[in-house]
Amino acid sequence: MVNYVSKDTAVVNQLERTMFNIEQGTERFNENMEALKHNFLTRGYFRKQKKEQEKKE
Repeated sequence: MVNYVSKDTAVVNQLERTMFNIEQGTERFNENMEALKHNFLTRGYFRKQKKEQEKKE
């Protein structure tokens, strides 16, 4: 199976594009989450989550 995948350039290229898209999506998601943490509408929620996490530790 691995031999087949490594020799099939179309599959390898598709896997590389898929991994690249996943990495980009994850990066953008992290940026959006960081922006939400600073938004005045959602800031309280994240502060509350942080306090609860600190209590657990």
